[in-house]
Amino acid sequence: LASRRWPTSFHEDKQVTVALKGELFGPQQKAMMHMYMMAALTAAKAAKDLGMEAVGAVVVDPEKEQIIAVGHDCRGNHPLHHAVMVCIDLVAQSQGSGCYRFDSFTACSFTSPKINASNPEAGPRPYICTGYDLYVTREPCVMCSMALVHSRIGRVFYGSASADGALGTKFKIHSRKDLNHRFEVFRGVLSDQCEHLNRM
Repeated sequence: LASRRWPTSFHEDKQVTVALKGELFGPQQKAMMHMYMMAALTAAKAAKDLGMEAVGAVVVDPEKEQIIAVGHDCRGNHPLHHAVMVCIDLVAQSQGSGCYRFDSFTACSFTSPKINASNPEAGPRPYICTGYDLYVTREPCVMCSMALVHSRIGRVFYGSASADGALGTKFKIHSRKDLNHRFEVFRGVLSDQCEHLNRM
């Protein structure tokens, strides 16, 4: 009836259809997601043991299934050292840059990305977080979310929402059309364990 009155055509978004069916990630992908979030939870517990906010983050190269950086809240050291900011700086350090030193925090670490030396055509190293995934126990704030935009993160997975969260709760910075980079965000990975950290 509607098409007789107003001719329309529907183009299905396959990714949305698969997501609505709950089939966006297969069992192996879900297992990897849980493993990466467990690493973020371990980092968050290390931060808590040091008297800081219990927030941990992990940056992963999903193509190589390699953890590039593990960080946690270090605001006892500097007010801008949220877990996400620490992780981004650690990724920059893995690429020969970075601004801060986190040597005194043993749970904060980085690994240099695997480079295919046998294939010189493989291209240059990524711009900070291009193509990488972030796993973080708590939804990032506005500052951290904008840092993720600027560092060109590929996807973000977070466990628990935050009252000041900028990736779904209060704002949706990751999908703003007026920004020059957008990324996918997924909420609820190991949400019970991440929520428990907020109550510790």
